[in-house]
Amino acid sequence: MPRILIADDNPLSLQFFATVLAEYGFACETAADGADALRRASDEHFDLLLLDLNMPQLGGPEVLQRLRADPATLSHASASIATSAEMHQSTSNQLLQNGFSATLPKPVSIQVLIEVVRQVLHLTPAEDVLVDAVSARTAKAIDETVLLDDAQALSSCGDTDVVQAMRAQFVEELALLPDELRDGAAHHDDQRLRERVHRLRASCGFCGAIALNRACLAWSDAALQPAGTQAALERVIDIAVATRARLQATG
Repeated sequence: MPRILIADDNPLSLQFFATVLAEYGFACETAADGADALRRASDEHFDLLLLDLNMPQLGGPEVLQRLRADPATLSHASASIATSAEMHQSTSNQLLQNGFSATLPKPVSIQVLIEVVRQVLHLTPAEDVLVDAVSARTAKAIDETVLLDDAQALSSCGDTDVVQAMRAQFVEELALLPDELRDGAAHHDDQRLRERVHRLRASCGFCGAIALNRACLAWSDAALQPAGTQAALERVIDIAVATRARLQATG
């Protein structure tokens, strides 16, 4: 059974990858930041490393570079996939040149995720423990709303059970979000705000939070014009509060 280390500082992304890959028969371990990923991959052998680009302490490229540079690490030669909510073609090309086996944008459909993992590990469908959990639980869709695109969430997560689990965790994330964003703005910590909004967009993608994702993009655009930044940030917060209330009402 192939062993996969999944490293991501976004709890929703971490849960999605671990849940889906486990359902398809892979043995998954997780790390919430780059330093933990490096420690785990140094001390244990993994067949595949699924590494987010931007994590606290060490990003995915730094983790891979250090492993490749030290033959004594047990995952020194493991296959690797880079993940990011901002996976542009130029970024993907550079990552492949720097040693990654493949790249994946977030959110990513289950079908694409499994296909890329199979390709990287040189597996055929018969060689992994394919579970038909996706098709078995997709008969019932969730009602679509203005704030939430349930078709997108279902496409990203594969079945309603996973969507509901991801959204339950998203509710907890959104409860803390207003204070996190306002604190970052109060301290004029633009880097912290960019990183937080970046992680938020990944969660939006998995949960189908289309209005909140659009507000995040609008904030990113407004950040180029400082006069509109605060208003755009408050718009993100307002929509986050409304999205959380809607999720709680429908959960």
